[in-house]
Amino acid sequence: MLQIGIMVGAIILSVFVVIKILRTEELVMKLFLIFFIFMIVTGSAVYIQSDASLSPKGMIDFTKTYLVWFSDAFDGAKSFSGRISEQDWKMETPKNKTN
Repeated sequence: MLQIGIMVGAIILSVFVVIKILRTEELVMKLFLIFFIFMIVTGSAVYIQSDASLSPKGMIDFTKTYLVWFSDAFDGAKSFSGRISEQDWKMETPKNKTN
């Protein structure tokens, strides 16, 4: 139950940070906000799927699981973009029919 409370608190804190940062015009802060939200969302997804705890050993296991998940995501994106680049994207022109 404590873990859910911490996650809800982090989400509420991130909403307040979003509201505060959106009022500023600095690009660096907006990029940091996007990165922070990305880390919260992906970290929460990995945390829910794994059986990590908030103990020091559990956090080390969570970090290892998160880094493996993150590297697998990049490997998938790399293989996907590689398959796209290998496709034959030529457009054939239709031949004119003569009656």
